[in-house]
Amino acid sequence: MQAPRDEAAKLEEQRKLIEFHVIGNSLTGPVNKQTMLWLIGLHNVFSHQLPEMTKEYISQLVFDPRLIARITLFCFDLNRKHKTLALIKEGRPIGGICFRTFNSQGFSEIVFCAVTSNEQVKGYGTHLMNHLKDYHIRNNILHFLTFADEFAIGYFKKQGFSKEIKLPRAMYQGYIKDYEGATLMHCELNPRIVYTEFTAVIRRQKEIVKKLIDMRQKEVRKVHPGLTCFKEGVRSIPVECIPGLRESGWRCAARQTRVVRAGDRDEPAEPEALAHQLRNVLHAVTTP
Repeated sequence: MQAPRDEAAKLEEQRKLIEFHVIGNSLTGPVNKQTMLWLIGLHNVFSHQLPEMTKEYISQLVFDPRLIARITLFCFDLNRKHKTLALIKEGRPIGGICFRTFNSQGFSEIVFCAVTSNEQVKGYGTHLMNHLKDYHIRNNILHFLTFADEFAIGYFKKQGFSKEIKLPRAMYQGYIKDYEGATLMHCELNPRIVYTEFTAVIRRQKEIVKKLIDMRQKEVRKVHPGLTCFKEGVRSIPVECIPGLRESGWRCAARQTRVVRAGDRDEPAEPEALAHQLRNVLHAVTTP
């Protein structure tokens, strides 16, 4: 059975080789040196992996400390602070997802998502997104929106995103920035799922189903001795009495019967009655 995409990343996390931290800048409280160094590292990752974005724009969002009031035609937003889920390996960020949460609207916008090029195809992207999903479920936010370019659509589809937007347009219009040439995608989270454990649960379920199938096949493949009742003069037996038939999954279908009343022109339901009627017809047409 093929291992899930995030299996290797989960093992590295269990061995403390990688860590995940939600971090952000602040003007209202102290920001420790480690967090600031990680933010600088994330800025470099996003700048290298997303060359179509200007460094100034990336800086504006990654280092966003603002608590501002913004009034537009569509919304009044009191908290426009961005945060980033950072993937840390050997003390430095190798990937991250920058997002902004709109608590009043019940969704988060994913702004940047990237893993440094030499650490890709290791399941980090999937595990990173699963951590972000669990973080949002704990905070009662069950929807993601993002604008994906043509190179990112495949990744987001694998993470459960769809081009079909289930949120009402009024919920997000004016809150998120439109990106030219990008496709808006949506992901709805299931609060009953722990996404970082999801692939392990599915894999375990597949193993259980496979064992049940193997057990069933062993029962079906059992060889039964042949029937000897016919040698003893028995002309017929009920089908359900054949050894092993029920064990193979066969079920006796209920016989359909009909009540035949006098004058009823419909054909009788029982084969014996039908045969008797046909014999009468044959006798009538052959008698001179």
